[in-house]
Formats: sequence, C-alpha cells, structure tokens
Amino acid sequence: FLRDNTLSPEYRTHYDSMAEVYRDSLFMSIGTDEGLLFKVERFLKLNDPQSALEILHKEYESMDPLSKRAGTLAYNMALCYEKNQDSVNFKRYLTLSAISDIRNGVRGYKSLQRLATVLYDSGDIDRGYNYMRCSIEDALMSSARIRTQEATKMFVVITGSYQQKMEQKQHEIVTYLWTLGIVGILLLLSLTGMGLQYFRLLTVKRK
Repeated sequence: FLRDNTLSPEYRTHYDSMAEVYRDSLFMSIGTDEGLLFKVERFLKLNDPQSALEILHKEYESMDPLSKRAGTLAYNMALCYEKNQDSVNFKRYLTLSAISDIRNGVRGYKSLQRLATVLYDSGDIDRGYNYMRCSIEDALMSSARIRTQEATKMFVVITGSYQQKMEQKQHEIVTYLWTLGIVGILLLLSLTGMGLQYFRLLTVKRK
C-alpha cells in the first residue's frame, strides 16, 4: 500500500525491499483474496507473468466482471499482459477494470489513468484527454492526493496536445471555409459570365 501510494522512486524502492523481506511471513497470515494478489505480485517479481495470468483468469472467470473485485483482478491482468508486451489485452483489461471501477463508485482508481495514457500514446488524443480529465475530477472528489498528482502531471501533457489538435482543426475549418468561399465566388463569376454571354447571343439574334 505504501509503495503504491508514493511518488518518490527512493521510497518506492525502500517499501518494495521491506515487502520482500516480510513476503513469506505475510503470505502465511493474509486472507485468500489478498493471497491471490500477493502470488501475482510474486510471479511478476520473478518475471513470470504467464503463471500470474493463469491464477488470475481462473478466479476472474468465476465472478461478475462488473464487481469491484473483478475490477481489481482485471487491472492486475492488464499489468501481466503489459509485461508480456500484449498491447491488445493490456488495453482490454484496463478498459474492463475502469468500467468496473466507475460502476462501483471507485474514485481513486488507477485503471482509467493508465488507459488514458495508453490511448494518448497511441494517438487517440481526444479519448486520452477525456479519460484523464475524468480521472482527475474523481481523484479530487475522493481526496486521493497521490492519484491526483499522478494524473495532473500527465494531464498537462495531454492538454497541450489536445489544444494543439483543436487549434489545428480550427485552422483546417478556416482554410476550408476560405476555400469554399473562393470556389463560390468563382462559380458566381462564371455564372455571371455565362449569363452575359447568353444575353449577348439573344441580342444578336434579335438584330
């Protein structure tokens, strides 16, 4: 918990080392639910995400995918797929976890923040911006200081790209309107010329 809720790399490493020292004794004393995630973390530490996925899938498939617990498992499955460099399933389970979090009123979540970053990195700036903004608003409402700080840093980057994209779109719209206006003027001049030519032909015929 302390490791996941600090922004300092030094403290994160320190808490991780402490957890490693007491890992075996903790495993004997924690409950089944915590034990599952503990095993998953252990497999990831050993660079064995496939074994972690096996126990996660077995548990996940037996529960309601919209339950709060399923959201937690889906997030851990996403981390395993990220370790396996499986971007498709990484996005899929981040999405499932985010849906579960929102459905269950979890506001200090990680899933939507990660999903926003992944979408932004893949070029989907609009959804990345909207998801990150939602993450910040919910984190503020839940007083989740660490989540707010994490999201705010990325939101600054995404907002810059989003504004740049909006400015580019606005420029394209202005260019399109100018082009449309010029084409309209040329068409009007062309029709006027054709009308004058037709009028001259009628004049010649009458003579």
